[in-house]
Amino acid sequence: MAPNVHDFVWAADPDYKHISKKVDNFTAHFFYIENETTRVTWPKLAEMIPTAYEYIKKHFGPYGWEQFSFIQGGDGGMEYPMATLIMGNGKMDGLYGVAIHEWMHSLVPGHARYQRKLVSMDGRRLHHLRGR
Repeated sequence: MAPNVHDFVWAADPDYKHISKKVDNFTAHFFYIENETTRVTWPKLAEMIPTAYEYIKKHFGPYGWEQFSFIQGGDGGMEYPMATLIMGNGKMDGLYGVAIHEWMHSLVPGHARYQRKLVSMDGRRLHHLRGR
């Protein structure tokens, strides 16, 4: 439960595989449909997130809730306060890039507010942050 969160996502599938990974002060959850590609990429994503978070925490501050979920679903990437939906069937670099991009929406204060006012900031600002 996140206080003062008014936007949410709900996803369910009896075939979801679930990985949870304790990362610093929160637990990262990964929900995906296993196939030949995701059998390799999603567990690898779970292993990459702690290293990414070390950098993120150092440069942007800590993640503020007790959990975050990376969920395979949707048609690309869509962020929510404690989760992101990711298409997630492609190559590792694409999965990692979209996962970090969407997660940063939850980590960078004010990003969503400015994104609504200036749509071009979405890709440009997060592209810059990813490249730091």
